[in-house]
Amino acid sequence: MACPSVFQGNRECAMSGQVGHGQVQDPLHDIVAVTDFSDSAHDAVFRAGMLAVTGEGRRLGIVHALRRGMLDALHDLLAREDDEALLREADERARVQLDTLRGELAEALGLRADTELVRGRAARVIDDYARQRDAGLLVLGECNEGFVTELLLGTMSERLLGRTSRALLVVRRIPRLPYQRVLVPVDFSPDSLHALDLLSALAPQAQKVLMFAAEMPYRGLLDEHTAGGGLACLRAAAESTALQRLRALAESHGLSEDACECVVMHGEPGPAVLTCGERVGCDLIAMGKHGRNRLADVMIGSVTRHVMGLSPCDVLVAT
Repeated sequence: MACPSVFQGNRECAMSGQVGHGQVQDPLHDIVAVTDFSDSAHDAVFRAGMLAVTGEGRRLGIVHALRRGMLDALHDLLAREDDEALLREADERARVQLDTLRGELAEALGLRADTELVRGRAARVIDDYARQRDAGLLVLGECNEGFVTELLLGTMSERLLGRTSRALLVVRRIPRLPYQRVLVPVDFSPDSLHALDLLSALAPQAQKVLMFAAEMPYRGLLDEHTAGGGLACLRAAAESTALQRLRALAESHGLSEDACECVVMHGEPGPAVLTCGERVGCDLIAMGKHGRNRLADVMIGSVTRHVMGLSPCDVLVAT
């Protein structure tokens, strides 16, 4: 967890990437940060705060969900019979912690945040709150709900992503600076292009690395003598085509060669994204919720799920 002192005097640093948005609505005009009061959630709230102060007129809401299952567990642990009293106590503690978070943000970033306590199934009531605010981005840390819960229901980020139409930012690192270097895996699907669009608001000053994972179909059936030039020739042709498309994409988004690097990786997309992220030293990976094959993706794309689960850095998922 980053204590408030990490952010003291760093409002100018958070504001260093500030952008104006003219008549076009800022996709991050309203941001919702999810907290379970863990260290990871604390970092997520402050990352959300840093994003809020970098855009003119942005609002931030901090939400905590009181789940019935959690209250039942407390009831059993404490052998309490008065459910209403237990609920009131949990409610009061949560409100005190929310007020503390709001005060820390105001002191460190000069930001006035809204706070909300909701009850029910966390993913549902949090998404309902974000929808009521017309939020463009949900921000959360790595919630530790236990192995059995994650095995049966998936992580909180997966459950939220499975139901929300909002972009989702999963924070894994202490937010000391605006994002500096962002990896953008691209398969030229609408969602992956939307991720690139979002970065103009979320990380306008960051260096962008556009990456395409070139999978060679039927690779096991090919050898160095296949198709006259062999496997190496086919790989080179695929890489050249992908690089041309990436450079055209960068140009269409107004990204100069100094502000953007284009990279082609070979192999399965999930591992390729993580390998590329490590090589280029990114502090954020921005990708789409679905790839080109939405039917195969079902709820959440397999590549997105893989990266969300294993990435050591923050992950932005566009929907």
